[in-house]
Amino acid sequence: MKCPVCDNYPLEYLPINQAFFRHLDFTTVKPSGVIGRCPACQILINILQDNEVVKVSHLYASVEYSQSKQTDQTFMVKEYTLPVSRSFLQAELVGPYLTMEKPIILDIGCFDGSLLVEFDRRLPGSELHGYDVNEHCRKFFPRKDNFHFWTADLGNLPAGFDLICVSHSLTLVHNLVEFFHQIKRLLKPQGLLFIQGPDISHNPHAILQGDQYQCFTAQILKNLLNHFGFDLIPLEQHWFNRDLVVLAQPNAGQSPSCRYEEDNSIYRCLAYINEQAAKLQNLVNSHRTIVLGTTINAAFVDSVIGPRLAVFADENPHRLGRRFRDKAVIHPQNLQDNDTVIIPYGAYAEKIRERFVREYHGNFICV
Repeated sequence: MKCPVCDNYPLEYLPINQAFFRHLDFTTVKPSGVIGRCPACQILINILQDNEVVKVSHLYASVEYSQSKQTDQTFMVKEYTLPVSRSFLQAELVGPYLTMEKPIILDIGCFDGSLLVEFDRRLPGSELHGYDVNEHCRKFFPRKDNFHFWTADLGNLPAGFDLICVSHSLTLVHNLVEFFHQIKRLLKPQGLLFIQGPDISHNPHAILQGDQYQCFTAQILKNLLNHFGFDLIPLEQHWFNRDLVVLAQPNAGQSPSCRYEEDNSIYRCLAYINEQAAKLQNLVNSHRTIVLGTTINAAFVDSVIGPRLAVFADENPHRLGRRFRDKAVIHPQNLQDNDTVIIPYGAYAEKIRERFVREYHGNFICV
């Protein structure tokens, strides 16, 4: 199989002997998988069989997915006293770059239109378009004269956007060549492209998404944007430490040069995940073993230690009272002194542990 992006070389195949999960609820979809790496542009492709591609397409177009509350996630950041949504923070980041009075904005993978609602609050009178492959999301989309919902084919949308947002949906694009062809068509010559998504160099577990088509690091995304004729615009931010957060603009020239820089992060990611699995398997049983969070990181821990994991703990009020991977979710305030709480967040785990030691009971282990 040649690289589907640059078509330069056959892919290098990297087997992963850990469970893969679906994005909807992080249930296990298969016990192992394969990642293809391009030796030229460095893109990382999730190798899927034809029947798996069909399942992915059906999932993201399903009623079940439209009801999955993808925009419920909240963040505590020092600038605000109450939890804020990802959409709120994204609009805060990108809003200052929109200097025109009434920008025309498109959000690809808009879900319920939450990001467009935030732009509407900051930039009254903007023309706001949302595109999603899931027709069922239309019922949750804002019903205002300046809001427009699109589905089916991106090729049906009119050109002339000042900003296109691709938030946590680039990994789900099956044909990147056609996708970026449409992005170049839809954007104004000086238009902006905003991309946010998982960075496997900061969150290696993101490679275990069984229903994504590719995964990225900062360098791989830079190579990809350069390949399709985009220049990066520096964007300073500290709110999304484990994500890629990028602004880009089409090259001014007609024939931009394309250079690929090598990125070997995938090998470090695989080594980290295997080492983490070995460490988890060697943990000594306690009164209760609990993992923090209801993320892919937490699902990975559950896939490794299985029955030894009692419950999940999560501070997000939207998660409480629900089950995650068929186990209860409790608030950390219900932890007990002799509970062992696993914090599976790599370089960021220690900072979390320091706060939890001050605020809650339990024995906290960083992995």
